[in-house]
Amino acid sequence: MYRTLFLGEEWSGEGRLIEVLNPFDAPEDIVTRELNSIANVSHEGINFSEKYRNTIYFVDEFNSGLIYKFVMRRRGDYTRGQKFVLSVDDFDGDPAASYSA
Repeated sequence: MYRTLFLGEEWSGEGRLIEVLNPFDAPEDIVTRELNSIANVSHEGINFSEKYRNTIYFVDEFNSGLIYKFVMRRRGDYTRGQKFVLSVDDFDGDPAASYSA
């Protein structure tokens, strides 16, 4: 079992993921790293696959219409892997519009 914590930060349609490697340690001992291997987008709906334990799925909530898949080279190592992108081209709505309207 991996004891890591993910934090997402977004601004102006871009974002990043920060991994807290030891979230249960004393605050002064906390170690973090930015996950540059995962696309910098406005992350939404991150899903850690139960079936494929080395795979993360997420979408860009801004206006790209893209669905992402990140496959780690080695399970639990979020720093290296392969990225896949599904582009949704036939959406005819306004992707920047409020979804709750």
